[in-house]
Amino acid sequence: MKTYSGTRYASGKNFNYYKKPFYKTKGFYILLLIIMLIAVFVIWSIKRTDKSPEDINQKYSDETNTPILSAKVATLSGKVEILSANSDWIELAENYQVKAGESVRTDAGAKVIIELPDQSLLRLNENSEIELTQIGLADIIINQKRGEVFHRVNDQSPAIYRVKNNNVELTALGTAFNVNIMSGLVYLTVTENKVKAKVYQDENILNMRTIDEGTEATINPSLAVDKMIDSKSVNAGDLMGSAWYNWNLEQDTAKNFYLGLFAKATKLVITEPEKSEFSTDKEAVLIKGVTDPAAEIFIDGKELDNNNGNFELNYKLGAKVNEITITVKKDKNINKKVLKITSTKVPDELKLDGSVKDNSINLNWTTTELKDITSLKVLMNKKAGTITYPAEQEHSLKTDTLKDLWSKLEDGQYSFRLCAYVEKEACKLYSNQITLTVGVKKEETPTPVETEKPPADSSASTQGYILLSGADEGNSATLNWLISDFTATQGVFVIMSNNSNVLFPGKEKIALASGTSYTWGNLLSGQTYYFRVCENLNNKCGRYSNEFSATISY
Repeated sequence: MKTYSGTRYASGKNFNYYKKPFYKTKGFYILLLIIMLIAVFVIWSIKRTDKSPEDINQKYSDETNTPILSAKVATLSGKVEILSANSDWIELAENYQVKAGESVRTDAGAKVIIELPDQSLLRLNENSEIELTQIGLADIIINQKRGEVFHRVNDQSPAIYRVKNNNVELTALGTAFNVNIMSGLVYLTVTENKVKAKVYQDENILNMRTIDEGTEATINPSLAVDKMIDSKSVNAGDLMGSAWYNWNLEQDTAKNFYLGLFAKATKLVITEPEKSEFSTDKEAVLIKGVTDPAAEIFIDGKELDNNNGNFELNYKLGAKVNEITITVKKDKNINKKVLKITSTKVPDELKLDGSVKDNSINLNWTTTELKDITSLKVLMNKKAGTITYPAEQEHSLKTDTLKDLWSKLEDGQYSFRLCAYVEKEACKLYSNQITLTVGVKKEETPTPVETEKPPADSSASTQGYILLSGADEGNSATLNWLISDFTATQGVFVIMSNNSNVLFPGKEKIALASGTSYTWGNLLSGQTYYFRVCENLNNKCGRYSNEFSATISY
């Protein structure tokens, strides 16, 4: 081995030029340990992946859970309530959040629009109830329990939209359809695109059909399999006779939605009044609108002039609720709108009473304020039957008179009735009718005129009365009545005949459970029709109204 010396190595140190490889040094092992620790940390972090609260139970497609979402009450009118798992039914307000599993119902006269998370819309009519079974990103399931709902589905939504009622399932293949649940039946009307209807028994499909636009299907799961789903074609004109469809059309038009079936209808825009449903104390409302210049225009059957696409009519209101149908027609295309106007004006009323003394009859009456009346006429007949103007005899009195005397009468029965007379229009309003007998010692009290009432009806109480008035327009007669001093718990019959002295059942009759107004349409020109209203007592007549007659001319 060689050794070296000299000034360079004067210090006497021995320099060895051999150097260890790095992997054999302590630094390498320290670096290796650091790398291993970093790798372990990265792997642990990846495997850990804590879920955020929103992601827990978040599932999609056919899995049962969906992200926690809620619907919103967009608008409402009337009494609308919600039922949740933690509370009983409570009243809703606009912008209220409705979660999956909660139910919503509407009271009589109420409506509500609910916006779903995917911007689909549910519009509930009165007396309806739904449950939002599922409102996720992949599936929307509405359990429609009762009533009527218009479903406006967002065509951009990825969710499968289904409506269920017991064994019936409806799947949207388009964007707009109406579902009405009545008496265990499902009535489906498709106004845009298609809906697939299925009837199940447990998990098995018994019947399945695709219902196209412009089709109304009746679904009855209790029938034989081949008869469970029945359908017929409908057009826009058929549907727009309904205030409900008109209201939905207004909502869709305001949001610039495609109108589907209704897009083919003849143009009809009501410019006055602004609302289709409202109350007023006025005697008449001005109806104005715009349509096709070549269209025929009808309001409650009466044809109006088409002034280059414009029309108007000052419509005289009846008592309480007035449903006014506006129809335009061009070739085979029809459009209809229905106005529902409630009159809060107190109706004119004449109530007649009287008594007998010796050979004289003293009459007196009460009245509300009568406007535009020329005179009061006291009508008298000796023959039986309902009195109409002109009578056998009459007294003409000033409008502020409240009594009248008929003296030096012969023995016998006399019937009286008041007439609120308008020049050139005859009687605008009649009172009740009374019959008094002259020639007995005891003072008589008024009795109803119904001397010809069938025996089956004679058990009815005579307390209270029904006061009938009306007006004819075009080929229809609008009847209004006032029930005083009793309640018709089973409703009334409206009776029509071609002869005077109308008695149940008349030539035709209509049973009404409620309401104080009815329009009898499709009457023939040149014919005189006689009408009465009577109390429904177990499908027989109790108390009768006075008689109203109308001679149709158009």
